[in-house]
Amino acid sequence: PDNNNILIFTENNGIYIYQKGKFFIWNNSRNISNSQLNKVIKTHDGNYVLGTIQNGIFILNNAGKEILHLNKNNGLQNNTILSLGEDKLNNIWVGTDKGIDLVDLKTPLKYYKDNSDKIGTLYDMEIENGLIYIGTNKGLFYSPKDKLNFKIIENTKGQVWELKKIDNTLFCGHNKGTFIVNGKKADKISEINGGWNLIPAPNNKNLLIQATYTGLSVYKKSKNKWQKAKHISGFDFPVNRIVFDSFGNLWATHPVKSIFKIKLNNTFDKVLDYNTYEQSENKELFYVKILNYKKKIYFKSENKYYSYNVKNDSIYKVKEKILGPFSDNVNNILYFDSLNIFYVYDQYILYKKQENTYKLDLELLPEIEEIKEFDNQFYFCLDNSFAVLDKDRVSTLNKNDYSFPQIYKIETLGDSISEILNIDEKVVLKPSQNNIKIYFTNRDYTQKPFYDYRFKGYSNQWNNLENKNNIQFYDLKKGNYKFEIKPRFSNRSTQLQIQILPHWYQRPFAIISGIFLFVALLYLFYILLERRFNKEKEKLEREKREQLERQYIKTQNKLLEKEILQKSKDLANASLNLARKNEILSEILEKLQKQNQLYEQGKKLKMFPIIQYIKRKMKAGDEWLVFENTFNEIHEEFFINFKKAHPEVTNADLKLAAMLKMDLSSKDIAPLMRISIRGVENKRYRLRKKLSLKPEIKLKDYVKKF
Repeated sequence: PDNNNILIFTENNGIYIYQKGKFFIWNNSRNISNSQLNKVIKTHDGNYVLGTIQNGIFILNNAGKEILHLNKNNGLQNNTILSLGEDKLNNIWVGTDKGIDLVDLKTPLKYYKDNSDKIGTLYDMEIENGLIYIGTNKGLFYSPKDKLNFKIIENTKGQVWELKKIDNTLFCGHNKGTFIVNGKKADKISEINGGWNLIPAPNNKNLLIQATYTGLSVYKKSKNKWQKAKHISGFDFPVNRIVFDSFGNLWATHPVKSIFKIKLNNTFDKVLDYNTYEQSENKELFYVKILNYKKKIYFKSENKYYSYNVKNDSIYKVKEKILGPFSDNVNNILYFDSLNIFYVYDQYILYKKQENTYKLDLELLPEIEEIKEFDNQFYFCLDNSFAVLDKDRVSTLNKNDYSFPQIYKIETLGDSISEILNIDEKVVLKPSQNNIKIYFTNRDYTQKPFYDYRFKGYSNQWNNLENKNNIQFYDLKKGNYKFEIKPRFSNRSTQLQIQILPHWYQRPFAIISGIFLFVALLYLFYILLERRFNKEKEKLEREKREQLERQYIKTQNKLLEKEILQKSKDLANASLNLARKNEILSEILEKLQKQNQLYEQGKKLKMFPIIQYIKRKMKAGDEWLVFENTFNEIHEEFFINFKKAHPEVTNADLKLAAMLKMDLSSKDIAPLMRISIRGVENKRYRLRKKLSLKPEIKLKDYVKKF
C-alpha cells in the first residue's frame, strides 16, 4: 500500500484495501479472521504486526503475505494481545494478558517451545526427508519441518538417548533398546537396553559399535540391511560414550566413574583386553566426558582436562588453553571443524566462527549438551524446546552499541545515600564519598547481561559479573580511578573516570603549610630545647659549685676535726702531765713531811718553806682554768649544752663530765680532782644517777654525745 491506498483491518472479517474508490480483500487468512484482531502496528521495514485476542501475533509483509506467526506454542506467554510497540532496536514489544514479551525479529536465533509440556526435555534431534525428529525423555516425536506440530511415533514412549544418521539410516538409541526410524515408524533392531552412543567401526562401513547399559553391542550390515545387535563378549560394564582413536583402541566412559581403553578383535565381536583408569595424579575421575577436539581425544572431569600418555599408559592433566581460548570453566566443547567451535557454559554458549566469537543466550541440558548441524543451520536441544541458529546471519549478533552496558547512576554510601545522575566522562567525588555503588544497564533487552569489569587504581584484574546491574567499592583512597565494564569475551568496554578528592590536609597548600608549620615547630622546639639545655647547664654548674663548696667545707671540717682531735690529744696529755705533776708533788710532799719529822727543830724550820710552797702549788686552781679554756676551744658550747640538758648538775659534775668526754679514766681523773680513785667512782655514780641513765647506757658514751 502507498499513500493513495488505505488498509482497513477488521476484528473478525479479515483485512481490506481501499484502492481507487473500491474495496479489495488484502488478506483473507482464516487464521487471522478467526483469531479476533485487536491491535496493529507498522514496523520500520514496512511490515505489519497484528495482535489478536485468541491466537497471538501475525506478521505480514507489505504485500499481505504471512511471514511469521507467534503464539503460546512457540514462545509467547499468552495468546491474548493487548498492546504492541517497536523500539529503536526494531524489537517488537508485546503486551499480553499475562505480561510483557519481547520479540527480536532480527536475531539469527529461532525458537520452538512446548508450553504444553507434551514433548518433554530434548536429548537429541535429526532432520530427514522434510521431517524433524526429536528424542526426549517422553519418547520419539516427529513433525513436518515447515509447520511444527509434533506427534509421538508409536512404540517409542520412554527415554530416548540418541538420534544418529549413519549410512542414510536413522537410528534411535532408547531406554528399551534401539530402533531404525523410517518416516513415521520405528522398528526395533536391538533388545539390549540403553542405546547410549552409536558409532561406525573404523575402516569398516558395515559395522557399528554401540555403548549400552550392559557393555558394548555390535551391528552388522548384511545384504544392504542392518541385522539385530549382538552383545560384544568380554566386557560387561555400563558405558555411555565411546570413540575410536587413531590406533584402533576404543575409549569408553562409565556413567559415573572411570575411563576404559578397550582392545577389540578384528571382527569387533569380542573384547581382547581393556584397561581401567579411575584416577589421574591421585585425583578421582568422575562423570567423564569425551571431547574430540581437532582430531585428538581429550577427557573432561570436574572442569579439568586430561589426555592419554602412551609411554606411561596413564591419564594426565593438560592445560585448559590447549583446547582453545575459552576453555576455562567450560562444560563442554563441541568441535564441528576449525571454523565452527562451540564452548558450552552453564547459562550461555560461545560460538567461535573463524576469527569472530558470538555469545548465545542458550542453556543446554547439563551433561547432554547436544548441538546438531543441518542445512547450514545449527540446532540446540533445550528443555521443552529447541533453538535454530542461521549460520549466514550470525554476524548480526552483538553488532549494535546497545549491547554494551551504559553507566547511568552512582550512589555514594555513607550515613545517607546520595545519587549522582549526571554521569559524564569523569565524576569528581568528595573525600567523604569514598564508598560508592555504580549502576549500569544493558539497553539490548534481547541479551542476558554477562559482564566483565575492572576498576583501575583499585584492582587491575578483570572480574566476572553475572546477572547484576551494580557493583560496590568501599574505602577508596584519594586519587584517580577508571571503571571499565564490557560484555564478556569482548575487547570493547564502557569506561568512566572517577576522582576521589584529597582531604583538605592532603592538598598541596595544606601540605606546604604543614611543612612550614613543622619547620616552625621544629625551630621552636630547638629554641626551647636550647633554653632547657642552658638551664640544665647552669643548674649543673651551680650544683658543681655547691658540690665544690661542700667538698671544701668537708675538707675544712676534716682539718678542723683533725685539729680538734690533736688539741684533744694535747689537752689529754696536758691533763695527764698535770695529773702526774700533782702526783709527783704529792709524793715529794709526803716524803718531805716524813723526813721532816725525823729532823731536829732547826732543820724542820729550814724545810718548812719548801713544804708550804709545794702545798700552795698543789692547791692552786690555775690548772682547771687552763683545762676549761682549752676544753671550750675544742668542744664549743659543751658546758652550755650539757647544762641545758641537765640543769641540776653542779660545777663539779661538769668538770667530771668534761674529763669523761676527754676519755680520761678514773685513775687519770683522781689527781686532777685531788681525790682518790674511789672518790672519782662515787662521783661518777652520783652523776649517773642525776642523769637518770639506764643500766645498758655507759656514762662515758652518753657524755660524748654533747
